[in-house]
Amino acid sequence: MQFFLPLFSLGQKLSQCIRDNLPSKLSASIKQSQEKAMKHMMLMPQNGGSRGDVHVEDNQNMSFPSWEGTFMRWFSEIDEKLAKNIDTDGFRGGSTSVSVIKQGDQVIIGNVGDSRAVLCRRAPDNHLIPVQLTVDLTPDIPREAMRIFAVEEDPTVNRVWMPKRDCPGLAMARAFRNFCLKDYGVASVPDVS
Repeated sequence: MQFFLPLFSLGQKLSQCIRDNLPSKLSASIKQSQEKAMKHMMLMPQNGGSRGDVHVEDNQNMSFPSWEGTFMRWFSEIDEKLAKNIDTDGFRGGSTSVSVIKQGDQVIIGNVGDSRAVLCRRAPDNHLIPVQLTVDLTPDIPREAMRIFAVEEDPTVNRVWMPKRDCPGLAMARAFRNFCLKDYGVASVPDVS
């Protein structure tokens, strides 16, 4: 008796790997940033006092450029981990991801692919109003199309194909894995906003 691994099992495995690793990496960056700020504050006198008089807010905010670098670093590391540990040929799947960090009254988003972040606001009459925070990163978007090679138009959506091959027909411009299309412009670099 032969057993075949269904394609959805690989996709599920990839998504679980991202789910299990990416949040802890981002959380570690927050903690490291807070510890660094705390050490810096301990060395600086506060309000004309001595170095021992320290007043540090509980929420030390990272700057946007710091967040952008953090997202870039961890998304790249996760993609490398997937390359080494799960089905390394890259023809059998990939995954998208959207990560949202709330920092004070700001929201920082790292998006790869066509996963969506949606914020719900409460209207004055108490009903919820959805606000889409991300853009689906497909080959149809002009800034994505500039980077992508081998796009073929489809009546419903443009897809990325390997030249002279009838595969894989990926309908997004950014994704984890899908290594067979990395040379044709598909990237795991997040769109950070």
